[in-house]
Amino acid sequence: KHQQSGVYSSKTIKLYNNFTYQLILLDTRYNKDRKGTTNGDFLGYEQWQWLQDQLTFNHPSNIPDLIIIGTSIQLLPNDKLLEESWSEFPLIRERILRIIVSLKMLTNVIIISGDVHCAEYLSAICKPNLITNPSIKFPDLSLNELTSSGLTHTFTRITNTTGHVISRGSIREILNDIYQIISPNHYRRLLFGDYYRGINYGVIDILSSQPSYQLKLQISNQLADPVIIRSHNLINKSTDQTMLNIINNEIKYLTNLSNQLDQHEDICIPIHLPVPIYRLLLFRLLVALISMIFIVI
Repeated sequence: KHQQSGVYSSKTIKLYNNFTYQLILLDTRYNKDRKGTTNGDFLGYEQWQWLQDQLTFNHPSNIPDLIIIGTSIQLLPNDKLLEESWSEFPLIRERILRIIVSLKMLTNVIIISGDVHCAEYLSAICKPNLITNPSIKFPDLSLNELTSSGLTHTFTRITNTTGHVISRGSIREILNDIYQIISPNHYRRLLFGDYYRGINYGVIDILSSQPSYQLKLQISNQLADPVIIRSHNLINKSTDQTMLNIINNEIKYLTNLSNQLDQHEDICIPIHLPVPIYRLLLFRLLVALISMIFIVI
């Protein structure tokens, strides 16, 4: 990858019965702007142009049946206190979400991510409002993200030199539990059912049940036992050339950073609203305490 600025990549794979999926891995580190940069970016001009080439298709037959978009940091959540995520640069997050939601009008899309030292299954309801063709109305779409982190250690567990998984201490365990209880976690359908704190890895299975397909998303522990399982029926990809042209125009607009978004809009709404008031109050108290600690230090 020495001829490009970053380690982003894409590969399209054909399975049985001509089912194809495209795996896109983004690089959110190499070109990332400094934290606090106004209108900051994660990808950089070259990667945005490459992404446009990967996600625009000249004919419906070239559309994959499934697109898997991998990002090292979480994309959906904008309610995290400590974890790094795309919400650090809200306008860029909105831009990539609009691209993904546009693609979901054509085919199936899933997000995979890591970095947060735990596993999560996240969900949102998104409004597919096209900037380039606002007169066209579409029904709301669901968007899901599978986060797996990590294979060797998490915030509360670590693999020792003998290969055994051990606790990183009771203080970490207690602090982690408190943080999980009081954090908003809007994007989890189940507060603890969509979360796992132990050593983990993700598994994606594409299951054939003619004439349709099913997507099985799984988090497994170090013993290969499943701890989170979610399944989705896959839709048939679009065969409409006119719709494809509309979506291509939208993606070309969004991947051109000179086309500014008029205003920030959360087009993807968390699946779990409202959050109980007591958890919001405790979360704000935690934010205040951490801020005070930094001020004192």
